[in-house]
Amino acid sequence: MIQQGADLIDVGGESTRPGSDAVSVAEQIRRTQPVIEAVHGAFPKTPISIDTRLAEVAVAALDAGAVVINDVSALRDDAALARLAAERQVPVVLMHMLGDPKTMQQDPHYGDVVEDIVAFLAGRIRVQRPRASTGAGSSSIPASASARPFNTIWRSFAGWTSSTS
Repeated sequence: MIQQGADLIDVGGESTRPGSDAVSVAEQIRRTQPVIEAVHGAFPKTPISIDTRLAEVAVAALDAGAVVINDVSALRDDAALARLAAERQVPVVLMHMLGDPKTMQQDPHYGDVVEDIVAFLAGRIRVQRPRASTGAGSSSIPASASARPFNTIWRSFAGWTSSTS
């Protein structure tokens, strides 16, 4: 993939396809850690993200060479994941999903799908931004980690919505 032009490799140990079952922390680490170590060893300049909702999995992945956290729960499933990202000062990709992978396709409803998803992601950023500057809340982000400005680019549904803040 890298030799064909991939700019980033996303590694995950748990499927988040609709209807999928949860995978234990130990199994996710067993699946992802050697892959991240191998990719990082062979291509040290290529960024690797860990696709996980769990801080324990992210710790192992960051220690193995990952530099980005890709969280399908948008930091809702594990409060420690936001703290970890702040402590390690790694970027987080916030994804959108209704429910969890097992239930996300059971009767999902949207008013306007694009507006609803953009509003959800903006809300998740708003929840984290004050915690970054005040250190408040159970998933607080230390103020030192918020020194970098939030630059958010929305590119949803192949460019249907595009804005920056």
